[in-house]
Amino acid sequence: MKINSVMQLLFPIDCLICDFPAVEICERCAFALFPVPSFRTIDEIPHWAGAYYGDHLAKIILLAKEENNRAARNILVSNLVAAFMQSDVIGPLTFVPLPSRKEANRRRGYLHAQLIAQGLSLELKKDFGISSKVLQILRVNRRIQDQSNLGRNERIINLDGAYESTKLPRDDHGPLVLVDDLVTTGTTVREALRALRYAGLRPALVISAGVSGRGTGTPRLPNKIGQ
Repeated sequence: MKINSVMQLLFPIDCLICDFPAVEICERCAFALFPVPSFRTIDEIPHWAGAYYGDHLAKIILLAKEENNRAARNILVSNLVAAFMQSDVIGPLTFVPLPSRKEANRRRGYLHAQLIAQGLSLELKKDFGISSKVLQILRVNRRIQDQSNLGRNERIINLDGAYESTKLPRDDHGPLVLVDDLVTTGTTVREALRALRYAGLRPALVISAGVSGRGTGTPRLPNKIGQ
């Protein structure tokens, strides 16, 4: 029996999305997850997303966020790399993950957004020689609800004033880049921008692994795409 067959029996691997046997991501699902960056602005800050949100990306985000699945997280990191590389921001960089609810962090036992930001930092250094660091300078300062089932206006009320930011010396960081897995209405990003601006900080860029295409402004594809 071949070594690969033995390893498959001992450590079975199925596609994360469709359960196709013997591969971590099957060819069909890999095609559906292939990054297709898109651009828009949120409160005048450029926002690049790695892909539009759909069923495949939804499952990957859930696996990474709630099950700490490393393979799923690596896919999100690949999307973030694709998004960042479309921007004009020059390193060295400071990545700022968007914070989750304290209850969610305790339940998971890890900081999801920080992990994908750290993965992004490592990949940019390894593949492109771009230096960066990850700073968790944003935090939730009061109890908030899970956003997933809230409408746009409910999200605005839920997050109003909910974030605060540490102030940083001017010479202690490169361009600030906000990092998240998914942008839907843009409410979370706007609250993060408000908190950072209140602390005297102005991010240069927002990047996300995915974007829902609703409520974050009018998307457009600059000429840079496809070059």
